[in-house]
Amino acid sequence: MPFAKTFPQLWTLVLDGSLNFVAAVIILIAGWTFAGWTAKWLRAAVNRIPYVDRTLRPLIASTARYTIIIFTIVAVLERFGVQTTSIIAMLGAAGLAIGLAIQGTLSNVASGVMLLVLRSMRAGEEVTTSGYSGVIREVGLFRTVLITGDGLYISIPNATIFSNPIVNNSREPTRQINFKVLIDHAADIGAAQNAALSVLHADKRVLKNPPPAAPVVDLGEQNVTMAIQAWVPTGTYGAATAELQKLVWERLRSTGIERPHAPATAPAPGGPGAERPLRRTA
Repeated sequence: MPFAKTFPQLWTLVLDGSLNFVAAVIILIAGWTFAGWTAKWLRAAVNRIPYVDRTLRPLIASTARYTIIIFTIVAVLERFGVQTTSIIAMLGAAGLAIGLAIQGTLSNVASGVMLLVLRSMRAGEEVTTSGYSGVIREVGLFRTVLITGDGLYISIPNATIFSNPIVNNSREPTRQINFKVLIDHAADIGAAQNAALSVLHADKRVLKNPPPAAPVVDLGEQNVTMAIQAWVPTGTYGAATAELQKLVWERLRSTGIERPHAPATAPAPGGPGAERPLRRTA
């Protein structure tokens, strides 16, 4: 009978297909699990290597994970008889189509690679870019994560960062503190400068070279403006700026140097001090 002849062939096809399906599922699960374990192991391994930059650590783990997943998918397709050359041709065509459709995303990837290569900023550094200021947590392939001083999580596209200026507040070992102090125009300017400089020279965070300075930058009718300038280690910049402003003004006040006095204002028309018009008497 025809059925008796074709049944063994159908059974062989079903059995082979079932075995290939089960093998493909096993390969997919094993590859996906191995990719996750490898990424986790690499992330822990590079964290123990001090000379590997913190910015590159998540990129290394992610690259290894996606590479294993791609090979896993190729192995799964080969179980169903798909040729590797066909896969490469299909991926090339799909890549071209996807690339044209997601040009913005690819620009973020290119910008992320350039940021990693040029090393304009690294994880752990404080930067100001694209209107935001914070500490870099991670420079990814698509987006960069910033943590602001008040604890906000900000994710910025890499293309936005790469096309804007990047101010790195942590790269140089020293920074200059520069704030202004207003004193009364009648005060002794020399005494005020000496008082401010005594505070700067007494602070251990202030570097001796370049030396601190307190130049006069503006002579107004009601006030004199001094610029307090001092170089400190970058790690102490924030605390030193806040404390030195307080200490300088306390020293000025103890020396008798006062703030500018507000100019006296003329009484409003019809107010208590205004002159009353004379009335004509008959």
